[in-house]
Amino acid sequence: MKKNCYLYSLNLINIINNVVKLDTNGHFEILELGAGDGAKTKVLLGHWLKKTSAFNYIPIDISQNVLDILSKSFKTELPKLNISPLQGDYFRALAQTKTSKNRRLVLFLGSNIGNFRKNNESIFIQAISEQLKPNDAVLIGFDLAKDPRVIRSAYNDKSGITKAFNLNLLQRCNRELNTNFAIEEFDHYPIYDPLTREARSYLVSNIAQKVSFPNSGKTIDIAKGEIIHTETSRKYTHEEINQLFTENGFNVERSFEDCKGYFADVLAVKK
Repeated sequence: MKKNCYLYSLNLINIINNVVKLDTNGHFEILELGAGDGAKTKVLLGHWLKKTSAFNYIPIDISQNVLDILSKSFKTELPKLNISPLQGDYFRALAQTKTSKNRRLVLFLGSNIGNFRKNNESIFIQAISEQLKPNDAVLIGFDLAKDPRVIRSAYNDKSGITKAFNLNLLQRCNRELNTNFAIEEFDHYPIYDPLTREARSYLVSNIAQKVSFPNSGKTIDIAKGEIIHTETSRKYTHEEINQLFTENGFNVERSFEDCKGYFADVLAVKK
């Protein structure tokens, strides 16, 4: 029988409350690394607020501007939310909360962990572990290993969404750094290696270009056919995910998948 995606999301929230014991009898803290616009987190926080307001949401981001926009949005849409943004490096910000007597849940949603170089995700989880106390928890999103044809189609979609996403990097350079990339002369070239389970995206220049960076006074030459590596996104098996956590001081409590089994949010508790 096909799983109901909506019921799965509600089940996720109920189980998190049960496993992490985030109940009305104690205050707790939810810390989010790289909060961004908070779109994904807003759903979770909205459900938690229906149960209790005895928690503090601490979004962490390197950009103060992002945090300001996020705070304004959340105060409008979730007025009962206690929010205490922290600007700066993830681990320095986590260290600032280490003396808290409250239990903490660290969120790293989306599938950003797959953008790390191989083995660096282990270093990342270990660094989080060092800033947590026993019984603190993490909820991290992982893009799961799946049929290579599905992945290849996602990174080379017919509607061109992934292509536009990658070309936007050059558009931002032109807009914010005053560079002169000839964006219309770049093609998007994605590949997927089922052995390493890495999806990699490249932009290929169809012409020779001379690109200037006025802010630094530098100029670079891009040859015809030269590539720019824009993204790497690794896919994980459940065995790899469990190993990542157990080797870095966590017990995996539960994995929550979407209705197709393409993605998982994994809840783990510090030993």
